[in-house]
Order: sequence, then C-alpha cells, then structure tokens
Amino acid sequence: MECFAKPIGINRSDGKRPDGLTLTPWYKGKSLLWDATCYNTFASSYLPKTSKLAGSAAASAVTIKRNKYLDLLDRYNFVVFAVESMGPWCSEAKLLTSDIGKYLSALNGVSRSTVFLRQRISIVIQRGNAISVMGTFPESKSLEEIFYFV
Repeated sequence: MECFAKPIGINRSDGKRPDGLTLTPWYKGKSLLWDATCYNTFASSYLPKTSKLAGSAAASAVTIKRNKYLDLLDRYNFVVFAVESMGPWCSEAKLLTSDIGKYLSALNGVSRSTVFLRQRISIVIQRGNAISVMGTFPESKSLEEIFYFV
C-alpha cells in the first residue's frame, strides 16, 4: 500500500490522474487538485529556452499539464506545481506555497512557515538531483561507504 496514493475517482478517459486532491474545499467551494512535475533544466529539449530565460521549462509545464487535465478544470481549483531541477519554480507553485505558508503560520504562530516550506521542497529537489547523479556512477563497494544516503 502506498503512503501517498493518487486520488481515486478523478480518472481521465485514459486512466491518468493528478497527484493530489484536498478533501475539504480550498477556494470558492471547490477542492484543490494538483499535479507536481520536475523538469530537467539541462534536457536537450528545454536547453534552448532555459539557457535564455530561467524557469521557462517550468512555465511550459504549466501549459502542458493544464491541457492534459482540461476536463477537470471546471470542477476543481487545479494547480500545476512545476519546478526545474536547478531551482526555478512556476508562478503557480510559488503562489500555492505562499497560501499554504499563510495557513501554517496561522495554525502554528511561526511567521516564517512559508520560508521553511519552500526550503524543504528545495531540499527534496536537491536530493532528487543527487540521486540522479549517483545513478550514473558505476557500482563499487568502495564508493558505497562514501555515498551512503539512507
């Protein structure tokens, strides 16, 4: 059983579904529905854009994801949480973390909750980058003790 299972009951015609759904209404009586993605800043398909404008791959992800879930946009508050492997976030991801940070601050009284949330997400992206790099190394018992992440 998965700890973070994708939401059931909102399948598209092809069986694909977004990453998360709130149980309670988020805004204007609609639940929040999100799909997260991380694009590689240095992928050959994005490099012509990302070398000229930081965050352009994440921005294009928003258009792609919105078109993918077009049939769900009228029933949910849909947010694309698109980031790039080298750090840039799309504007929707920034806005969502700001909103969640405000709610956290109201609950826990910590005014820097938004900052802490963004730092935590950035660390997860960095760990993903490290794992990707580690996957390119040849297997070696001598390297195992140096690069132990678990």
